[in-house]
Parts: sequence; C-alpha cells; structure tokens
Amino acid sequence: MQRLKRFLFLIFSFSLLFLFLFFNKKIITSTSISTSIQNKNSLILNSEKLNLETIKSCNCCSNFINSTVLNITTFKSSFNTNYPRILVLTPIKSVNYAEMQRYGNLLKDLNFPKQNIDVAMLESDSRDSSTTYNNARKLGDFLLLNGFHSFLLLQHDFNYYINVHTRHDINFQVKRRAILARSRNMLLYSALKLEHNWVLWIDVDLYFYPNFILNQLLEANKQIIVPNCVMEPGGRSYDLNTWKGGDPELIRRNWGNDIIFEGYKENGRKHLSDLRKDGSITQIDSVGGAMLLVDADLHRQGLIFPFFGYRQHIETEGFALMAADIGINIWGMPNLEIIHH
Repeated sequence: MQRLKRFLFLIFSFSLLFLFLFFNKKIITSTSISTSIQNKNSLILNSEKLNLETIKSCNCCSNFINSTVLNITTFKSSFNTNYPRILVLTPIKSVNYAEMQRYGNLLKDLNFPKQNIDVAMLESDSRDSSTTYNNARKLGDFLLLNGFHSFLLLQHDFNYYINVHTRHDINFQVKRRAILARSRNMLLYSALKLEHNWVLWIDVDLYFYPNFILNQLLEANKQIIVPNCVMEPGGRSYDLNTWKGGDPELIRRNWGNDIIFEGYKENGRKHLSDLRKDGSITQIDSVGGAMLLVDADLHRQGLIFPFFGYRQHIETEGFALMAADIGINIWGMPNLEIIHH
C-alpha cells in the first residue's frame, strides 16, 4: 500500500511539473551579481559586469504562448523586517531610453529600503520591440546595482498595434484597454510571490513623484489607494479613470449599454482635483493605473483587471467596481500629487 501511495504521489508530482513547463515557454534566468559595483547612478551599464549566468531557452509549448522571461535576482543584502515587501509592476510599450532612465531614477530616489522592493515589467507590441526590451534590460542592471532585490522582465506580444497619436481616440478604447488589462494580469500572476505584502502599479511615463510617496500611501493603511495624477502641480487631474460619483441618468443617456469611458462624454463625475477640500484622504469609486497601491492579498484572492465589460467598465475602472462588489473600499489622496509627462 505504501509503495502504491508513493507511486501515485510521483505521478501527481510529474503531472504538476509537466503543467508548469507547458505554461512557460521561454525562461531565461540570471542570478549572481558581481561584487564590484560601478557607475551606480548611471543607467548605461555593460551587462558583462554583472557576471550573468544564463540558462538556455526552453521551447516547450511554442504554439501556446509567445513570451520571453528574463529574471535577474540579487542576494546582495537581507530584507529589512521593519518594512513590508513591495512588488512594483509596470507594463511597457515603445518606451524610449529617456523615459526608462527617468523611471529608474525615480524608483532609486524612493525613501524606502530598496532590498524590500522587487520590480517587474512586461513589454508588449512595441514599434521596435528589441529597443524597448534592451532599454528595460539596462534598467534592470541599474536597479540591481542600486540595491533593489530583484528585477523581472517579461516579453509577450498580443499582436495589437496602434498609432501613439490616435491611441486615445474613443473608437480604440475597448480594444486598447482590454489589451492593457490582459497585460496587467499576465504581469501580475507571473511576478507575484507569497512574500509580497503590497503591489505598486506605476506607469513608465510618470515625470515626477516625491521620494516619500510610497511611505505616505502605506501609512494611509488602505487596501486600495491612489495619489492624484496631474500634469502640473495644483492642476487638474490627468488620470480621469480615478473618479467619484456620477449622474446615472446622464450616463445612461450618453452611453446606453456600451462600455463607459471617462473624459469623452459628460458623466457628472468628480476627479481627485475636485476633491482637494476633502482632506488628505477621501473615499472614491474608481481608480486609474498611473500609480496604484493594492494589498497583495486582494490580487491573490482573485481581484484582477477585467478585460471585458464589468458593470460597463473595463481595466482599472472595472477592477475598482469589482473590489467594491466584494466589500473593499477605494481611496484617493487628492493632495498627494504625481506628475504625468
């Protein structure tokens, strides 16, 4: 009987291993960071200095998913147990060197233990995928040399290409936001680990945020919270997907049964710039993804970014409405500003 149990256990274990390989096509893992740290504040780094050890790509399941994973991990220092573990997630597409450099410098300047932060990106459908991908690899080198715990870079094309000048046209929004939602979900479930306490979503094209922002978002002690994304200090909110309220009759008349988007037709909603008098923190109904802090356990419990219409909303807005339906309150900080490029 014992032998039979062991045999069945082995069969079960090998089945799980097969499934794991089936759903992961190309894995390139890099470990081992050189003890010599040079050009610490420069994003232009020679990857050979990192003494990276590469495992050959796996070609299993080539017809299921076309993706590449570059995983670089540093074990340079232990975690600071006085602070939570943070996973920073950023989907990217056609990102130039200057944007990547600014993104890296803003992260580096955070007043937070870098050894407690893991960073992960998913590149997809870029005009020049190799350039964006190489810029992201340089970013990973830069972050690791500045003390971040790990950097994970994934590449997956959804075969959706859109002109940067027309991407905000209302006719493209359902497809565009659906692809972005799928990108977020793929990145999330590829990078999230049991040790992560919080997930911080950050847009790659943010121009500025204060180095204390992560501390302030955490100190609010809310499961889902966003700062106020503006184009200039004290200006109108840029990320209109963060909103509160609305006029149901006006929305019904303007949108019918279609998916609703903010900023195209009048919906009677307020944005964070309209709520500055509410104080440092206020309850809202929806969030955008320019910067979004989420309790990691909510994601683990299945809270995703819907790539389909959920209560006539999609992606981050659908995410917020889904959270509300399971009893989670949504919060914004109207006077904590981040600047969008």
